[in-house]
Amino acid sequence: MAVGLTAAALLVASRFRVVQVYAAFLACGLALIPAAQILAASIQPAAPDVAAGQGPEQDAMPVTDARNIWLILTDGYTSPAVVREEAGLDIAPFVDGLARRGFVVPERARSNYPATFASLASLLEMDYLIDEDSQQLGVDRPAINRLISGDNESVRVLRANGYRFVHATPGLWDSNRCVGFEDLCVSGPSPLSETARAMVRMTPVDPSAFGASRRQVAQQADPAWVVNEILDQAPEDPFFAFVHVLSPHPPFLWNDECALRTDTQLQLDVVQTGPDYAADVECLNRQLNDAIDAIVSEDSTAIVVIQGDHGSGIGTDPDALWGVPAERFEVFSALRLGPECEETVPDRLGMTNVMRIVLACVRGTEPQLLPYEAWMVQEGDDRVEPADLPDWE
Repeated sequence: MAVGLTAAALLVASRFRVVQVYAAFLACGLALIPAAQILAASIQPAAPDVAAGQGPEQDAMPVTDARNIWLILTDGYTSPAVVREEAGLDIAPFVDGLARRGFVVPERARSNYPATFASLASLLEMDYLIDEDSQQLGVDRPAINRLISGDNESVRVLRANGYRFVHATPGLWDSNRCVGFEDLCVSGPSPLSETARAMVRMTPVDPSAFGASRRQVAQQADPAWVVNEILDQAPEDPFFAFVHVLSPHPPFLWNDECALRTDTQLQLDVVQTGPDYAADVECLNRQLNDAIDAIVSEDSTAIVVIQGDHGSGIGTDPDALWGVPAERFEVFSALRLGPECEETVPDRLGMTNVMRIVLACVRGTEPQLLPYEAWMVQEGDDRVEPADLPDWE
């Protein structure tokens, strides 16, 4: 009997030690996750020359009207026509209100790619990121992440003319982060990078346990909240503020009354529905009006751009961008440049030309616009091919 009890005690102790060892291993592994994320951010190589665009010529042109510049990137915000057709929401009152406040809203605006990573990098670099000879992206993904995070031609040109760079990141999407190029950072809640998420999957712990709170995500998706956070920190003039908000991209955060939803997962790649998208757009527009009020009340001459990066994904597979419909390239765009520059905004605006127009405005020159090109790209794939889109007319 005594022998049996002793054996049982040894077995329990042995198993307890295994649990202790595993727990220690797990704790060490989880403690390394933030370090892994920092390391991943620090080893991204510099962007190669193929993405440099018009760098030397741009730097040679001085800014003569150093107004503050706000670029508010509304992720997944499609054109008013597509919002009406696919989501059943008429945003004409919002567009008309912007026009009364000095914004130019082009008749048509398009992104040059159907995906955020390429659209943002091209927007800020003011050039296409395509190697047409090889039919591949001309820059690798780490370099694209650096372009998005501040190592881009827009920031370089403005810094050369005395501007500070203010960077507000969206959270959840790992490719846009504050990594040291900015003078002021308003950082969105970030759960885990893909590298860290893969590490957690090796353990019994659910990666979602490390997610940001819903309210944190909602704050950073609200442009009015972000704008006021920046204004409260009083960046020194002149500054260029790049504010990337997730709305109206999933996760859908708002209900019909613009109250925070609790029934949606905090995930970027979900199947989108018209009602979900419409509710987010309607609430986003209210928040944008509040953001504009806050900016203009502090600085009546500020340049403000509201820009979508690609269209909605209503009814499409979120993981399959190759061959998406033409509507995926239709985007929302509105520019408040002041009376002296309003005529420089074309009726048909390609996203790569947006910052070219802005920089020409503060320089007092005519913008040198690139001809519009549209390219199919896909996350995790360097291939590109021309997108077959209908004529703009």
